[in-house]
Amino acid sequence: MLTWETGANAGRSIEVKAWTQGSGRIELFLPMGYAIGGADAQKASMFAAIEDFEAALGRSTERLTAASTLRANLLKGAGTLDEWAQGEATRGVLSGYAGRGSVYTRTKVVANELRGVARGLDEGLKQGGALTERARAQLEAMRAIAAARECGAAG
Repeated sequence: MLTWETGANAGRSIEVKAWTQGSGRIELFLPMGYAIGGADAQKASMFAAIEDFEAALGRSTERLTAASTLRANLLKGAGTLDEWAQGEATRGVLSGYAGRGSVYTRTKVVANELRGVARGLDEGLKQGGALTERARAQLEAMRAIAAARECGAAG
């Protein structure tokens, strides 16, 4: 939602239909009563960029949370497979024959593969967390610039 504070459209609000980051082009659901230009157009573009950045950061945070959950599930699955392998070795719980044969071996291999995938996620989660912190700082800087321009335009 954009609210015009200056110019011929001052006090009017309108919903944004689309925004193209590269060009700064904003598409509104309905036409404004008067032409938009100058500082109003710049301000609209700036606030749309902040909103878009914030939405992208939210999506990235959701993906990191999902990856973290996946990592935990992979490790839990590896632990379960280890338990099954131990049960196979001592009681034959999977094949009906106790021992460390092919069923035991394959179960251990898959458990280790799951741990390997979890280790791969560790590095991605570490990098993703660092990038998220940088993005949050950037978002705060963008908001500060917007607030300073608001104060400057009002004063």
